[in-house]
Amino acid sequence: MPNCEHLSLITPHVRPGSRTCRECRAVGQRPVELRVCLICGHVGCCDSSPGRHATRHYHETGHAIMKPYHSDDWMWCYAHQIYLHTGQTKPPVLARCQHAVLGFVYSVKERLMSFVGGLNK
Repeated sequence: MPNCEHLSLITPHVRPGSRTCRECRAVGQRPVELRVCLICGHVGCCDSSPGRHATRHYHETGHAIMKPYHSDDWMWCYAHQIYLHTGQTKPPVLARCQHAVLGFVYSVKERLMSFVGGLNK
């Protein structure tokens, strides 16, 4: 696992503060996936959701470590922009490469959607 000083900030046995993203519910949105802050237990929607409330929580609080709501396989450090695999299922180098590839795929998807949207005008 990569060295990340933010791991020391994790609250042991933190519990999710809700069953869904409260911010999404308040504005009538549906989250794609949920993330749990491992420092305070805040539940927010992932970056594939319109609100990106888990990321917003990081920017508002500085709480850098989160994990998927329904999984303990990996964590994400917002400060270092790296995956932290709890079960050492992937070497750290592979995790960083995976993140770079996913970021590239996301940017290509956004460009294609923008292009297709321009064709419909």
